[in-house]
Amino acid sequence: MKEESNAPRFKEGLCSGFHFTWKIRKPLDSTIFSAVQQKKIRSVGGIWGDFQIANFKQNSQPLYVLMTPDQQVLTAPRGYDPDAEAYDQFLECGLNAFRELNTPVLGSAQ
Repeated sequence: MKEESNAPRFKEGLCSGFHFTWKIRKPLDSTIFSAVQQKKIRSVGGIWGDFQIANFKQNSQPLYVLMTPDQQVLTAPRGYDPDAEAYDQFLECGLNAFRELNTPVLGSAQ
């Protein structure tokens, strides 16, 4: 049996980790209005939920999206799946797409 961990996984410039924090419910200093959801947003989590709906037409927690530093989506986003092998394949697919773009990795000498 494979040992599972919440530690970040690193693959040639791609880093993925599970980040859960109480700050997601942190209230905003001021209320903003979501044109996408047609309602007031009062928390940091509400902003991220609105971002997901506006950009990916879904609001899944968690939603994994692999993107380049200039915000180009590399693979189809995916929601929660406890299968570690499927997650590894998801990362490999994103890494292959990233390599095809020949984009320098952040922090590299390229």
